Amino acid sequence: SKDNLTGVWYCVECQYESTNKGDMRNHIEAKHVDSTISCDLCGVVTKTRKALKMHKYRQHKNMS
Repeated sequence: SKDNLTGVWYCVECQYESTNKGDMRNHIEAKHVDSTISCDLCGVVTKTRKALKMHKYRQHKNMS
């Protein structure tokens, strides 16, 4: 949830807080959601969309 006065996002599951919504989304995916995301190019499995994006950049950046 977000505190509109301070602009800080607070995790409802733990003590984590951030001023960045994307960081909060990544935190929730990594720590509180039991799911995985697979790379459509090679099948590598990651826990978060951010990790998948980094994987694709590092491993598949030269693919069209």
